[in-house]
Amino acid sequence: MDAEDKQMTPEGTSESYKYPYTCVEEYLENAELKANADQLAEAIEILREAVRRFPESAEAHYDLGMALFMLLEMKLANVDIWKNLAEDEGLAEECVAAFEAAIEKKPDFAPAYANLGNLMALRGNGKAAVSLWTRALELDPNQPEIRDNLQRYQTTLLKNETT
Repeated sequence: MDAEDKQMTPEGTSESYKYPYTCVEEYLENAELKANADQLAEAIEILREAVRRFPESAEAHYDLGMALFMLLEMKLANVDIWKNLAEDEGLAEECVAAFEAAIEKKPDFAPAYANLGNLMALRGNGKAAVSLWTRALELDPNQPEIRDNLQRYQTTLLKNETT
């Protein structure tokens, strides 16, 4: 392995990296370029490396969560029931972990709450989705789509509790 193949992590340990980026912003920009070029798998790999190198970056965790969520949505586009995709459960759990890490690093990160709520709704966990969307709206009330989701799910949950 050449010396060029090694980069120093922020913690000062030596580790091999596939991508030659020196700061988290380079990772995020290049991942976005790949995602926009329909190279989502490569974008995810870039973001996974960004999270390994810069574990304190809420944005890197969030972007990884979004890329994973996009991949899950693509896989679910032609499937009616989530449980038919048991093989994608690991991907979904990684997505949850990425959003949760973003929230842990930046507790006022409204988009992370909103999208984690979207993922919970997709996975059939309406109560968790409502809780997360409520928090997202507390942090940033200017999210009409989240407000609509929240109202729809609250109505559904109330209807299910009364029947």
